Amino acid sequence: MPATLIFRNYYLVLAWAGFFLGTASVVYLGLRPAPIRLPFPNLNGEFIMRPTFGSIAGYLFGRWMGFLILGGFLGWVGSIIPDLLTERLVFSFCALLCVFIFLFLATGRSPELILARISDASHLSIPFFFRGIVSSGTMITTVLIGMALVLILNSINLGMLFFTSFFLGNTLVSLPLLLNIPWSRNTCFYFFIRLILFFCAMGILIFSMARLLKS
Repeated sequence: MPATLIFRNYYLVLAWAGFFLGTASVVYLGLRPAPIRLPFPNLNGEFIMRPTFGSIAGYLFGRWMGFLILGGFLGWVGSIIPDLLTERLVFSFCALLCVFIFLFLATGRSPELILARISDASHLSIPFFFRGIVSSGTMITTVLIGMALVLILNSINLGMLFFTSFFLGNTLVSLPLLLNIPWSRNTCFYFFIRLILFFCAMGILIFSMARLLKS
């Protein structure tokens, strides 16, 4: 296989991983009980704040900027201290977080929910652009997994690519909620995004365990 094809496939796999992890984050952002809340309607259709085009656009743009900063920073950190980070440590952490996801799906509670609530910015009385930036750093399980994976990429550009894909997946599923589209509150949509979270956690758990066994 040509080296250029491998290079392209690597970026494609990285982008898809970020996309599906971002999509899975919507469960943590909108379900009840959940560690944090969208600043607009949640999956139950409860209004926290009446959305407008400007507020949604500002929130999403700020959220993207926040993810770019987060991905670039973590990629830079990983590039300057690679000796302090081992794949075994990172993938063990990812496997543990997947267990948290299964606990969340089963009980509505997981060990990291207190941390998520503390880092939640949805309640802050600041412009939506800055609220979006701050909310990108909310410490929910899916974001923590993404942060751990970016640390071993050892690249600012790859970190920004990963979290841009994360943002796109997150926005695709959360936008119907932000726009308060009626079908986004029905049982099928609820089941669909929970299923995404389950399979995302299963995929990461299997991948992490396989890497641990090889290391």
